[in-house]
Amino acid sequence: KRFPIQRLGVLKHATPSAMNNIYTIHIDDVETLTHLLRYHIPSFIANSHAKGCGVRLLIIDSITSCFRFDDDFVDYAVRARLMAEVANLLKRIAWQWGVVVVVVNQVVAGDIDVASSGNEKVVPALGMFWSHMVNVRLGLERMEGRSDGVMRLLRVLLASYLEIGTSVGFEIHNDGVYGV
Repeated sequence: KRFPIQRLGVLKHATPSAMNNIYTIHIDDVETLTHLLRYHIPSFIANSHAKGCGVRLLIIDSITSCFRFDDDFVDYAVRARLMAEVANLLKRIAWQWGVVVVVVNQVVAGDIDVASSGNEKVVPALGMFWSHMVNVRLGLERMEGRSDGVMRLLRVLLASYLEIGTSVGFEIHNDGVYGV
């Protein structure tokens, strides 16, 4: 799935100053991702800091697509090693450069409920191994049924310094993001 560049254009038109200096790269595989995280991203961040406009946020949307393999050819030990490598590279970038790293992982139906607070049982698409690699886990839910638009709810699922279950509601409109 490609990054929704059209949506980014709408947001940029509505809030131009907030959308300055956004760079996107489409990545289809884990080898490219690890190469970028090991060499290109740190170099890019270093150059941005040298110019006085340091990178403060790195978003990977969606990491799941990089780890999707044909089930007939999956070596789960290799997959786990690659996930750990990516997680360590992301943590190193965050620590070394003071960058907030947001990684989007999808959820799938499961037997246990680890990623939502509703009745639907969901698990991280990359499995429990990946869910143990993160420092903070947030859940994002769409709340349907509102007459004035779609509200989203951001909920703390795992964090050492935030209360589990704390949530904030917001709506995205063409002219910005509004808390509810």
